Amino acid sequence: MKHLRPDQLTSSSRPPRLTGQTTVRHNATSLWLPGEADITFDVGDTIQAVSDASGNWRVIDIQKNYAPARGALTANRTYYVRTDGSDSNNGLANTSGGAFATIQKAIDVVYSLDLSIYNVTIQLADGTYSGSVAFRGPFIGKGSVTLSGNATTPTNVVISIPNSYGAFRCQDNANVTLSNLRIAPQAGTAAQNILIQNFAAVTIAGVDFAASGRAHIEALNFANVIFNGPWTISGDAPVHISLDASSNATASSQGVTASGGTRSFSDCFLKANNRSGALIYSLSKTGTFSGVKWRASLNSTINSVGASADTALPGSSNGVATTGGQAT
Repeated sequence: MKHLRPDQLTSSSRPPRLTGQTTVRHNATSLWLPGEADITFDVGDTIQAVSDASGNWRVIDIQKNYAPARGALTANRTYYVRTDGSDSNNGLANTSGGAFATIQKAIDVVYSLDLSIYNVTIQLADGTYSGSVAFRGPFIGKGSVTLSGNATTPTNVVISIPNSYGAFRCQDNANVTLSNLRIAPQAGTAAQNILIQNFAAVTIAGVDFAASGRAHIEALNFANVIFNGPWTISGDAPVHISLDASSNATASSQGVTASGGTRSFSDCFLKANNRSGALIYSLSKTGTFSGVKWRASLNSTINSVGASADTALPGSSNGVATTGGQAT
């Protein structure tokens, strides 16, 4: 805090601003308050003091700062999550005494930061995580946020959540990269493995999709899904990728693998509805896929960049276009 003496003030009223937590005390050299009184301030608080006829300074107004200051990053940062960690840790060390225990705790801490121009990685140790995983809203700053598992054996890191609506959720302008892990909604649930909605975006690389009672990936209301690396499918679902309400998917020069036998989709592999779009270019397919390859409806488009969508996408029967949908 900067202390102001009466002779430093240019008028009878001046609002000093405090830059750190401190205590103002009346004393012999700085007549801030008459009598004996202590006032404790927080970062960002503002006070107003006036001089009376006797030259005494009196605090007449205090404006509390109820918006806490954000810690601005000055370098890239990694937060660690382990099944033997604790949410009372700070998350900055890959040990049981340093790492968080839940993914959501790490997410919430990242939301409290100003990323500035730096990137944050939430690094998951091997194990199964059953707590909430939800990104709700944009981050502060221009840096990126990545939720990452085991790059060598992605299936060693499992997100298994009993939510009825999205085992992994990203919404409301959030932008996240998801890499090197497995998403497996718990048995008996009808949740999507990944739910993206309301202008949010998820970039996917090295993710394995276990069985789902809904879509493996569902994008709603101007949402985006980008495949930036190969991915595997180890469980069946009605739909692998479902796009609705002006949502989009992009997979360019990537690869998808059916793991553990034939992977079946009772509706289709890729569904685009209600002005949605998909760009599928040079997608390599490994293993056996069963079901309709694609469905496009209500002015949605599947673009395979010169190749037939029936050639570009996996499945055992050709796609279907209805009510203005098309595939090129």
